[in-house]
Amino acid sequence: MSQTNGKPLNGKARLDDLSEKLGFDLDVSGIDTIGGYVFNQLGHLPEVGAQLETPLLKITVRRVSRRRIEELLVEKTVCVGGDGANGALP
Repeated sequence: MSQTNGKPLNGKARLDDLSEKLGFDLDVSGIDTIGGYVFNQLGHLPEVGAQLETPLLKITVRRVSRRRIEELLVEKTVCVGGDGANGALP
């Protein structure tokens, strides 16, 4: 896999807005934000530098508070030999 430049996002960024910008669905029942998505997937409040990788995204935690994920770096990943998309985030 090849990774492209990421985009820093506030942990409160809405999943529906992000899904629209990325071009694929991140809808998870009961979860509204990208920070909540990462928390749910990892099962705990992560430390700075923690990463979550999915087939389409690499998400790195950049800042946390005592109770929430404040900032993330989201990188769209592209499989080599894929559809030719450059993977850049809008």
